[in-house]
Amino acid sequence: FTQDERVAYHARGKIDAEKSNFEIFLSIRGIGLSLVNNINNIGVTELAYVSANDSAAVWEVNVAHKWKMLTLELASWIEERWRLDCKKAQMKEYVHVDFEKMHMTKPFFGELRRRYSPA
Repeated sequence: FTQDERVAYHARGKIDAEKSNFEIFLSIRGIGLSLVNNINNIGVTELAYVSANDSAAVWEVNVAHKWKMLTLELASWIEERWRLDCKKAQMKEYVHVDFEKMHMTKPFFGELRRRYSPA
């Protein structure tokens, strides 16, 4: 960091010349690590297991300016339709969801949102 414009311009020129040729994006749903004790006569004994998994998506609807969580059954049904890339979903006359506008019209009318936390 400098006040000298010439030095800053020269440093910027070196950074711009080093453009990357490729980009890698890695997404893992979950990972686990197992710590085992291998004793010759006894065999293998697992001492500890640690895992990191993504959480289930949480579906909420905005009713009267408050976000309310949907029931587990309804959220599971909506999540299934979401993963199938449906633009609209309807379960008889009970539930109507528009994924393009992210709105629910039945059984509640309001804005719909999906919260998801990857591992």
